[in-house]
Amino acid sequence: MRKKIIIFPIALSLFLTSCGSDTISKRYDELSQKYEYYPESIKNIKKNMNVTPEQADEIFLTLIDCGISDTITKIMKNSDNTFSVWISLNEYTVSLEDGVTSKVIDNNFLGEDEQLYPVPQKTENEDDIKTETTPKPTPKPSKEDTIRLAIEDAIGADNLDTFNYVPDNNFSLIKFKGTENLTNKMTIKGMYLDMFNILKSIQPVINTSVDFNVVYPLIDEYGNKEDVIVIKATYKKKTIKKIIFDNVLWENTPNLADEWWNHAALNLTD
Repeated sequence: MRKKIIIFPIALSLFLTSCGSDTISKRYDELSQKYEYYPESIKNIKKNMNVTPEQADEIFLTLIDCGISDTITKIMKNSDNTFSVWISLNEYTVSLEDGVTSKVIDNNFLGEDEQLYPVPQKTENEDDIKTETTPKPTPKPSKEDTIRLAIEDAIGADNLDTFNYVPDNNFSLIKFKGTENLTNKMTIKGMYLDMFNILKSIQPVINTSVDFNVVYPLIDEYGNKEDVIVIKATYKKKTIKKIIFDNVLWENTPNLADEWWNHAALNLTD
């Protein structure tokens, strides 16, 4: 007489489990069709990370979200319980908490590690705060701008007619307008004073030679009024550097020049 073997449902379930029916997840077929590198990758995840099939799927999908698009070829557990995950020649550090991915770091071969998961969040208005608290560097003024500002500070921007600076030899041409009436000696002295103040303003900030052209309106014998250069003067840079302006009288401005010329009208003025 044969004995009948009765396999109860629970026993059958245990039998199937022991045969490996739970080694794949419910999404295995779906993910295999979607990602050709899924089967080999998921095998390495389960084997080396000691997680369930479902947890392995979530780890895989997290790595996909991080931009990974090739087979996971190697996984090694590190001494700090993180995992080094190799995909082609790229290495990633993956951290798990209870079988769930908590962090993914791209170990950039340039040595600049980048956190891929979770994506670092900027604090509220971080860009605005950085803009407000980090002052923009002020551009350094050019030599030409520095000289121009010194001139305008000495005689006023309205009185400056022409200014040219030649950087190759540090030469400056300054043409400005006289401001008084030539029937008065104070007019000429005013021109001297303006030239003196310009040189004094330039000396501390830049090393340059200066040519002055001083312009003033003159009336000829026919009554025609015309702007005429009444003073031409040259001050070499070594001369300007020698002047101790606090100890020199501005009336001596012509005597300090390396070259000096003035219109006859200035000589005739009483």
